[in-house]
Amino acid sequence: MHWLRPALPEAFEARNPLRMASFPLFPYCNRIRDARFAFDGATIDLAGNDPHFAHALHGNAWRRPWRVGARSESAVDLHFEHEPAASVTGDWPFRYRARQRIELRGGALHITMSARNLADRPMPFGMGHHPYYPRTAGTRIHADVQAMWHADTDVLPTHLGPHPAVDALRAGM
Repeated sequence: MHWLRPALPEAFEARNPLRMASFPLFPYCNRIRDARFAFDGATIDLAGNDPHFAHALHGNAWRRPWRVGARSESAVDLHFEHEPAASVTGDWPFRYRARQRIELRGGALHITMSARNLADRPMPFGMGHHPYYPRTAGTRIHADVQAMWHADTDVLPTHLGPHPAVDALRAGM
């Protein structure tokens, strides 16, 4: 049984996370409009981090290699450390470390994520996980969520609010 969508060999060959089972979102989720934002009196310019997208997408950790740490038959720890590179256009300008623990426990998939700012200054930060589930008659997704981000035509968040999917996810959809 596949808990997440199986990645095809072509996805591995192309090193394309968008065709894999899932990927981590560090140091931000979703998109950043026009790949720029203001923080702590400065403009953070992420333009050019991927020419395929008009807006900065999902941070940088989903496109870079992670180190495998402790592992067992039912769990694996993955580690990532980002060191900013001035030579990389649109690189995230803050140093940080991230960790994922992926575990099958009690008949459920558990993903625990954490991060630590290693920069010498405050850093804006968000994280998430982007799963792709196999869509079969037996697939049920449950999530304890209170609201949903609504989006515009560029799939950029506009407001947080109620949505019929929120209730459906609590019951399982």
